Amino acid sequence: MPDVSKHAAVLQDLKNGSIRTLGVSIGPVTITPGLKVAKAETHVTPKLTVPSDLPKDSTYAVICLDLDAPFISWNFMSPIAHLIQTDLKVSQTEAGELELKSSEPAIGAWAGAGPPPGAQPHRYVFYLYEQKTDSSVASKIKPFGITQRMRFDNDAVVKQLGLGQVVAANYFVSN
Repeated sequence: MPDVSKHAAVLQDLKNGSIRTLGVSIGPVTITPGLKVAKAETHVTPKLTVPSDLPKDSTYAVICLDLDAPFISWNFMSPIAHLIQTDLKVSQTEAGELELKSSEPAIGAWAGAGPPPGAQPHRYVFYLYEQKTDSSVASKIKPFGITQRMRFDNDAVVKQLGLGQVVAANYFVSN
């Protein structure tokens, strides 16, 4: 089973400011690290914006993981991949935001928060990676079904996709 404890370091880095914060909005809600979001509000595909100090001509990938499924104290299904999108490019919106968009299909389309009734809030962590290759990697891997998303081996997929280091992250909690 993949180890979810190593993800705690990224959450701590976000708290102490040693990693960039990825811009994430879900509908009208702008995510700040650790924000609690109602489960019902999470079913809209997130909008991602890149930190202003990252290269605008690079290609990126994002992976979002639920670290606490089905329960924080019994997380045998964790992590669960809630989004896997590659080939993200920076485009400037009319409002001046640096939005990340991809013309490629998602390897794992967005799945909103889904903790079971009575569960403590789950942590949904977004990792932004710089994509090392200039060519599309989405075509090199088949879309992920629900069973491939459970007990997700993030390190293996990052290696398979040829992604670089995490360049930004963000997370919210929901139950």
